[in-house]
Amino acid sequence: MPRSYRSLGFAALVALALVSFGLGAFTIALGYPEQQQRYERNQSGDKNKVGSPTTVTDLTSSGMQNTPCKNPQTETERDLCQQWRAANAAEKSAQWAVFGVIASIIGISLLLWQIMLTREAVQDTGRATDAMREANIIAREVNRPFVTTVPLIDHCEVSGGYLCLTMRFVFENIGATIATGFLPRAEPFFVNQSFEKPSAFFKSARKGFSENSPFLMPGEKHTLILKNNYLIDEIPWFSATDGEKVWFLICLSVTYQPLGKYEPRQQLFTQETFRVGVSKYDAVKRRWLYRDDLNTISAQDFVFIPDHFRNRR
Repeated sequence: MPRSYRSLGFAALVALALVSFGLGAFTIALGYPEQQQRYERNQSGDKNKVGSPTTVTDLTSSGMQNTPCKNPQTETERDLCQQWRAANAAEKSAQWAVFGVIASIIGISLLLWQIMLTREAVQDTGRATDAMREANIIAREVNRPFVTTVPLIDHCEVSGGYLCLTMRFVFENIGATIATGFLPRAEPFFVNQSFEKPSAFFKSARKGFSENSPFLMPGEKHTLILKNNYLIDEIPWFSATDGEKVWFLICLSVTYQPLGKYEPRQQLFTQETFRVGVSKYDAVKRRWLYRDDLNTISAQDFVFIPDHFRNRR
């Protein structure tokens, strides 16, 4: 049982116990003085009216078949009749008070029960609302377009001090709806310490959007080809004990929208970063590109390692 329900139940039991105790004490105290006073007056009447036709002793001995108010003859009998009527009225009032207290206790108990049920209903409504919101999010994610990226190197050659690369990037919509405003971008970077240039690339790519850009149907692919020549001596090589090396990063970005009216909050994007290495090395050295390998490697020797710390979807 929740802690709040235990507190309400304990408060209800304490209130019920206090009301029952006070009601019992009140009922006992209500009847006792009147009975004592009636007894004393009856004794006084017996002394003053010995041998009278209708006495309290006769009423008692006859099982109270006749009330004191039946044909009172003397002042004492009339006074006794008034006392009897007052005591009878007080007794009936006490009985009705008991019924009223019982009804109040039942009403309070039902009210507390109703409060607990209402609170539980509110909590159930909140949980149902959260579940419906989560279901809407899932449905929106299922029915949205989703563009993935795959990098490939088709050609690698060293000529005249230049590293000549032909790179191919495949963008595919694996979502369930059309991706409109489709704008793909790709750029390679050679990095030894600072990631300032890749970060600037992603910031500028995310801001780009054009309603006149082509759309991508579900299951459709789009290919982007880049041919770049890099002067080997200008690559920022990092000197280490195992040779000159550099991080070779390929950054991919694509912005798009679900089919419908353009709204900035609906803009979607995919950003991927890959480290390019050589397959003959282990997992650690594979994250670097070594200068000594440029004259011996081919396009098939390159491997792409996703850099999950800089990926965004």
